[in-house]
Amino acid sequence: NRKLANLSSKLTAIYSDAKACKPNTNECMPYSPDLENLFLQSRDYDTLTWAWKSWHENSGGKMRKAYAETVYLNNKGAKENGYKD
Repeated sequence: NRKLANLSSKLTAIYSDAKACKPNTNECMPYSPDLENLFLQSRDYDTLTWAWKSWHENSGGKMRKAYAETVYLNNKGAKENGYKD
């Protein structure tokens, strides 16, 4: 389905373009490779919490509508293929 593919591309772009920005500074970390590396290597709870929350604040709201529509279309397709849920 073309619409589902477009939504998936949109979600991927939002996900990868969002950055985590440190408060009161101009320092921002792009998801790839900086945040990916931080999430893989760091074990500092406060740093990881800050990075995830900041990234989520910059991506979550932008994703909401497209994500809900993606879930709807996937569920619709599953039902059309004989799945109940």
